[in-house]
Amino acid sequence: SAGNWNYPSSVFFVITLFTTIGYGTFSAQTGIGKVYTCILAIVGVAQFGYIAGLTAGIVQRFLRFKFAALFDRQTWSRVKVKFVLTIFWSYLVFISIVAAVTYGWSYGDGLYFTVITFSTVGLGDYAPSFANFEMTVGLFLSFFFGSVAVLLGLSMLSVVLALVGEVIHTRLIMIGVGLTSALEIKTLSDGSDSDSDSDDDGYDDGSNAGSDEEDKVVEHSMP
Repeated sequence: SAGNWNYPSSVFFVITLFTTIGYGTFSAQTGIGKVYTCILAIVGVAQFGYIAGLTAGIVQRFLRFKFAALFDRQTWSRVKVKFVLTIFWSYLVFISIVAAVTYGWSYGDGLYFTVITFSTVGLGDYAPSFANFEMTVGLFLSFFFGSVAVLLGLSMLSVVLALVGEVIHTRLIMIGVGLTSALEIKTLSDGSDSDSDSDDDGYDDGSNAGSDEEDKVVEHSMP
């Protein structure tokens, strides 16, 4: 509501706006506020998208190089999806526990809130409350580390989705190549069968013609 607008809630509103989470717990109430929100959303989402892309690349390279120190490239190609999924789910559970302890929710609600946040769905049924908050150093640090946690969560989710998409794309290509090879083999098989049938027909015609000519020669040689 409008009465809950203060400095902490304003920072929270900007963070949810830039990250496109948009819980809906805070929104502009005046015409000027709505115009400002539109401008802020366009500029902020573009900037955050650029930063999130850079962060996702850094996270992916970090995981790749750390894993390369233990295993070779071939092993990484085989288990990279499972490895990144394990890291992401571990991070998701950790943030869920922190959210549940911080806001007094159950662990299930904390996990629900974290998934809704990282997926940028932002339903708004679970969100931090700012009814009686005052700007303090501890609250500022919680905002800072919370923003970093959200940025890492969104970046890791984009890495997971990219890897899953890469695996699906590779599987589809393999399926397409297999179907193409099967069709080519079937076409060649059908062609060879038709060629063998035509060869058999020509052979029979030639033998019959030869037999007729031999009969004629025999008939002429008879007295």
